[in-house]
Amino acid sequence: MQEELSNRQERPEGMPYLHWRVLEAIPQGKENSIPIAYLMEKLAISQLDRRKVNNIINDLINDYNCAIGTSSQKETRGIFLIEDERDLTLSLRTLHTRAISNLDRGRKIVENFNNKYQLNMDLSYSEDTEDFGYLD
Repeated sequence: MQEELSNRQERPEGMPYLHWRVLEAIPQGKENSIPIAYLMEKLAISQLDRRKVNNIINDLINDYNCAIGTSSQKETRGIFLIEDERDLTLSLRTLHTRAISNLDRGRKIVENFNNKYQLNMDLSYSEDTEDFGYLD
């Protein structure tokens, strides 16, 4: 299902074409959110390239200063351009929930590893050494 994308803006200089197409396909506001799978279908991008699309979304946020939000709530599940403080709050709540879930998973993996090998590793991480540490 490929449809014409509305040109909300000119493609910023230096932004790769595919990044711009992804940005243009993301709807405004949480009420119009769409699943990433639908966004990919809309752009005729294979579901096998989902990681690539996720990386593009990260680039749009981190390198091109786009305010892109996501929601995991039933009514607003998907991706959207943040329009107001409510959109921002919803997106941050979703990120917070995922972050806590990932930390809990990481703690459990470390616990399982420690139990298996009788070690005392923790989740601390040093950017200086790019390594995880031991608890003494």
